Amino acid sequence: MGSFKGIGLTAAADKRDKENRQYLVGYYTSATRIDEKELRRHLSEKLPKYMVPNYFVHLDEMPMTPSGKTDRKNLPAPDFSAPENVYVAPRTEQEEKLCHLLEDVLHMERVGVEDDFFECGGDSLAAIEYIARAHGLGIEIALQNVFDYPTVRKLCDFLNGGISKKISYKPEDFEKYQGIFAQNVKVEGFSPQKKSLGNVLLTGATGFLGAHVLSELLKEENGKIYCLVRSNRENDRRGRLREVLRYYFKDRYEQEFGKRIIPVVGDIEQENLPDIMPGDVQTIIHTAASVKHYGSYAYFHKVNVEGTQHMIDCAKAVGARFLYVSTLSVSGNSMADDFSVYRSEKEKHFYETSFYIGQPLDNVYIHSKFEGEKRVYDAMLEGLDAKVIRVGNLTNRTGDYKFQPNYKENAFLTRVKAILEFGLFPDYLMPLYSEFSPVDLTAEGIVKIAEYADRQTVFHLYSNKPIYFNRFLEVVHELGIAMKVVGGDVFYQRLQETVKDRKTEYIFEAFQNDMDEQGHLVYDSNIHIESDFTLWFLKQIGFTWNETDLEYIRGYIEYFRSLGYLEV
Repeated sequence: MGSFKGIGLTAAADKRDKENRQYLVGYYTSATRIDEKELRRHLSEKLPKYMVPNYFVHLDEMPMTPSGKTDRKNLPAPDFSAPENVYVAPRTEQEEKLCHLLEDVLHMERVGVEDDFFECGGDSLAAIEYIARAHGLGIEIALQNVFDYPTVRKLCDFLNGGISKKISYKPEDFEKYQGIFAQNVKVEGFSPQKKSLGNVLLTGATGFLGAHVLSELLKEENGKIYCLVRSNRENDRRGRLREVLRYYFKDRYEQEFGKRIIPVVGDIEQENLPDIMPGDVQTIIHTAASVKHYGSYAYFHKVNVEGTQHMIDCAKAVGARFLYVSTLSVSGNSMADDFSVYRSEKEKHFYETSFYIGQPLDNVYIHSKFEGEKRVYDAMLEGLDAKVIRVGNLTNRTGDYKFQPNYKENAFLTRVKAILEFGLFPDYLMPLYSEFSPVDLTAEGIVKIAEYADRQTVFHLYSNKPIYFNRFLEVVHELGIAMKVVGGDVFYQRLQETVKDRKTEYIFEAFQNDMDEQGHLVYDSNIHIESDFTLWFLKQIGFTWNETDLEYIRGYIEYFRSLGYLEV
């Protein structure tokens, strides 16, 4: 809210009405009158819908604690008696079922077919519960459908033959990039030469991967690292960057602030970023992105596409090299980013020389990263020196197994927790495998590619040492965790029973979007990601992945056990 003209201090908090329904409330101070409808529209363009407050409250003064922080306990509740939307009754059995279901999920006395799920207090967790329980009623809903069609009427119209939001391109639209991709081939006699990156501008430094890229730059390079950090006030996010580095690295880099770590207040969504860009930057590494899995495409486009374009403009303005960190999910094999897997009609291979192979791009996150890559390739045709690094499934770093603080939001981990605590494993998954790409090694690979890549343009940076599920089960048993292999029908039957108990329904919800029509978990995409070129290149520059062995899996499980998250 702080970027909205006229607003001073801001805060957000969850508040409950007398029926115990929870709502997100936004608080602000301002010297002039604020149009809250315009404020809501402004935030809707910048945030996922479930992060836009349900209510706004104007305050003359923001309550503060003696230590100078916002006193959230003394933020007042809004006027919950404000006029509600006109109730519109359901007209079909399907609409009636969903309205009654939402009344239960959202703890509301009455939900009409025109009531917006998010404006009624729904969020992403409530949406997961909504689709899981709808499945029990025989109504199949994908999580993204809730974001695209937030009212029962719109959702039912879609389910009963509405127009699907399919994203499609023509292969000929991308023929102009063939010269760029042709550089990604093994060259006999290749002799890699290390180049200094000079001063680096890094985006996303407060993120899981970005913080580790920053650490790697501090270890391997000698230049300054400018870190683009958002801020409502001059020092807000500078403090956040310091907190993040302490979380991952304790006080290791405390003395580097103001010397080599230099925060630059700005936002990738700003069109005027080149105007505040330090003039002595030689390399830009763009790791910042919205990695939420679901939401409105307008939001993802603003952050992941327009934000990338703004960073490209910065690189052009100062003549810097540009590294764009993308995702292997642009291949259509989306397990690289913890989404459900798409099966094409025939097998396809996605190489470092590939971009559009007819893969599905309907997921809003994947679509935005694909479009982000496209902006980079367009800039390369105009002369920009750029590289694209598609990364895989980021997992705990090696050594101490540290993971991101918001671990409960990681979909891959959510699946691991569910399957371990369920204690059953379907036999049809046994021949498959899972990829673990430790974040510290991924960051090391990114910096090494930045230092050594010359004409090469696209890399697939993910571990080539996966663990097959039959070996994973052996490791689990060696760790003393009970896990039984059962037939697919038994697994699905037992999985459905978890929905009946509030304590176990999270297990079904974890796999809800991974099931086909027969209730089988689908993790074997017919789109195969290839990385022979990248592995050859990494070997030339002395980089190898760790083994996903007993030691790593033990460290992985014990780390989340120590947090009280894994109860096995």
